Amino acid sequence: KYYFNITSDIIKRKTSKLLFEFAAFSDFHIESFTEKAEHITHLKSAFKAIKNKENNCKFIISIGDQTNHGKQENYDCLKKVINAENTANIPIYFALGNHEYIYNQTYDESINRYFNNLNVKEVYYSFVINECKFIMLGSDSIVGEGTINDKHINWLINELNNVNKSKPTFIFIHQPFYNTISGSLKGQNWHGIDSGLKIKKILDKYQNIFVLSGHTHWTLNSYRPILKKKNVTYINCASVGYLWDDDDKFKEGSEGLFIKVYENYVLINGYEFTLNKWISAAKFLIYLKK
Repeated sequence: KYYFNITSDIIKRKTSKLLFEFAAFSDFHIESFTEKAEHITHLKSAFKAIKNKENNCKFIISIGDQTNHGKQENYDCLKKVINAENTANIPIYFALGNHEYIYNQTYDESINRYFNNLNVKEVYYSFVINECKFIMLGSDSIVGEGTINDKHINWLINELNNVNKSKPTFIFIHQPFYNTISGSLKGQNWHGIDSGLKIKKILDKYQNIFVLSGHTHWTLNSYRPILKKKNVTYINCASVGYLWDDDDKFKEGSEGLFIKVYENYVLINGYEFTLNKWISAAKFLIYLKK
């Protein structure tokens, strides 16, 4: 469904100009240099993949759970690793994950620590690259699986009303919407953001929307890592820290996405960092509606 396989598609690909490429990573779960040290090794491997495989990567999106418990020592370790490994000084845009706030006394305390350490000013923010809008979402409370209140939903609508409709709009939210992609499906017990159904109905009104999430750690070698429904494409970004599989079991490994944006389509490629190789089952081409 997501692959090109006829001559017209091949011609379209050959004549479509590459605009830019970026990395979408999630769930580093950095603890310290002595605890969960394998997560540090995996993050280093992700940066190495950029250097060796995708050195034209313009920026990195980190989709939450950068830390394991949102503590200052977690952030100190994370920043040391990034400063050492991100030698090309590639910009990193962060989204809020639940592990940034669920282990501390208050939501505000957690968010302020998140802001101060990662140089983030808001949970909700957007930016534009080559006329493509990037929208960052996150929970605005510590309630349940996460919430997005009406104020922030209205903010999202305003952002969506001010995009170039012929270009892709990328939305990043740590918790996937229920029953969209692997890890969020019925019976998999990852229920996502509480207002997900309401937001999904809003997104259906727009075109060329891409929603990328982490949280579940579900491997890209799973059932439904991507779902295209109407004009919205939901994408599982797996996890850099550790993986989970369709049997609801821990899986060794570390995965992420490299995304190339062309004039007429978006090409998504999954990568396994510990094995240093592309994931053949995670190669998706989505045409843009003009």
